[in-house]
Amino acid sequence: MTESKEKITINQLKKYFRSYDLAKLSDFIFSETVSIDEFNKKNKNFYEISKDNELVTYINPIVSLSDGDIVFSKQNLLNRYLNY
Repeated sequence: MTESKEKITINQLKKYFRSYDLAKLSDFIFSETVSIDEFNKKNKNFYEISKDNELVTYINPIVSLSDGDIVFSKQNLLNRYLNY
């Protein structure tokens, strides 16, 4: 009896492993890109980095961390986080 293996495509992986899901698991979100609707539900003190018709990339300038917290940040904005 042979074992059948399914190939995982990039689209399948994106379906199950999105940055939005990782951000929700973190204790603190420094920066992320979300839909405009999702951004409007969040704190109004966030600093918009970029915005188009669908998405907003923002930074949370109020860094409040405790020992052991998990921080989520867009990779290209990580240096800004480390400078806070």
